[in-house]
Parts: sequence; structure tokens; C-alpha cells
Amino acid sequence: MTRDHSGDVSDGQSEDTASRRAYLLGLVSAAFAFGGVKLVLDGGAFASEPQSREVSLDVAEDQSNAVVGVAVSSPVGRNPKDPLVTLENNTLSSATATVSLDDPADGTLYGPEGDTGASVTFPLPFGESESVEIRSAVDDGEKIAFTIAVRSSEFTFEAQRETTAVKRAVRITALDQFVSNPDQNSWSVGGLRIRDNDADDDLREVEYEIADSDGTVRATRTDTATGGEYRVDSLAIHPDDSAYDVRSGHPYTLHVRALDADGNYAQISRTASSSDDSVSGDSSTAVSSE
Repeated sequence: MTRDHSGDVSDGQSEDTASRRAYLLGLVSAAFAFGGVKLVLDGGAFASEPQSREVSLDVAEDQSNAVVGVAVSSPVGRNPKDPLVTLENNTLSSATATVSLDDPADGTLYGPEGDTGASVTFPLPFGESESVEIRSAVDDGEKIAFTIAVRSSEFTFEAQRETTAVKRAVRITALDQFVSNPDQNSWSVGGLRIRDNDADDDLREVEYEIADSDGTVRATRTDTATGGEYRVDSLAIHPDDSAYDVRSGHPYTLHVRALDADGNYAQISRTASSSDDSVSGDSSTAVSSE
């Protein structure tokens, strides 16, 4: 303790330390948006507390605007690669996130930095969000449990979550190279394979959409699909507006959506620029009414 010139007693905290203490206490308050989490605050930011403080919380639900926003996808496809969880850092510090399967045999995780395995680790800058995908390997209807850990110089956040694996009614099994061809004022898809996956052979249609970097849709196409399989080996798509010029080097994004007669669908997105560049940004989702 110290005494100031007026004779009042203070705790020796600077204005910066007091502000940091208020910030960290705010993290504890914000963390009450989570169910079954553990938050560890760095005690070094408190002049009077040399040890870390661990706060265990057990409340109802995740919220995207809490200290670490958590959005779990449920269900996830039993075999295709599906989004598993999206994390958002709502603190004032950059952090590192790790997502790990409780049972490594449940599948393979795909991190935003390109690493794969039963556990993936990646940076989570403050104010940013990142997603982890999974290719599950469990039976239809089984649970997949996983652990989330987010660490920074200010705090450690841990939470256990789970999702359910399902057999998808529609599967996109392959999407080959997508490129833009300014010379032909078109885009091309090297090949696409779609399969009815619930044995009723009721594929209905396949929708194509190409958008520019601003999100403006530049081309659309809908093909009729029948039976149990849809297949194209090469496809050219032209702009909806014939006056539009396909630009060289522009990062166009292709969205493909396949539907069956029951309303089930699967979709995939892929981004490429010119025919001289490699395909990138592959992501997929699927929804089943089963």
C-alpha cells in the first residue's frame, strides 16, 4: 500500500493498470454467455495479484458477441468435408486457437491455415473469426465431441462442445478446376460429380452462380438433374450480361448447389482468378431434411 500527498491510501495501481483490470474483469462478465467453459485470466496485469485466476463457468448457450464467439455446426456430414466450428475473437488481444477431437478416430479436422489432423492450431487476431472443417468418420447419428482452447497474453479460454454426424442425402463428390478465360469471355469448370446419397435416385437440379470480388453475381446457370448421379466433364459458363467483360486476374467465386426432390441440398464454393492461376478457396456445406 502507498500513501498519496493528501493523506489518502491508494493501492499503488497506475491508471493503465486500473484500465487493464477493468478490461479483464469485463472478460469474465462477457464469458457468462458460454456453457461449460473455463476462463483463466493473467494475474500479472493486477498489481496486487501475482497468480493467475481461474474462473469456471457453467451456463446455457454460446453467443457470437461473447469474449470468444463460438458457432458450432450441427449436424455435420458423415463423409464429406463440412464446417465444424467458427471462432470469433471479441477481445482486445490477438490469440492462438486450438480445436481438438476428443477421440482422434472420429475424423479429420481442417484448419484455416491448411493444417489437418485430429487437432489444428491457428492464429485468431482480435476482432477476426476463423473456421475449422471436419471430414467425419463416425456412423450416422453418432456424436462427435471436441475441445476448443483459445490463449492470449491476457486470458485462456477452454470449452467442450459436440455435434452430430449424419449421412447426407446429396453429395458433391468432385469439383475440378475452375478458371476464368478472358479471351473467350467465359469461365470454365473442369468437371463436376454429384451423387444421390440416400438411395431414392431423386436428384432434381444443379445451380451455378459466379460472383466477382464485390459479391455481384455475374453469371448463373441451372441444369436439370435426374436419377442418382449428375456428371459433367467440361463446362463453359458465360456472363448473364453479354456486355460484361470477364477480367484477367480477378478472383471470381463459383458457387454450386445441388438439390433433390425432397429439398435436401449440398453446395460448394471455389475461387480462382485467371487460367494461369491455381484453384483456391474450396469450401462446402450440405443440408439434409432427413
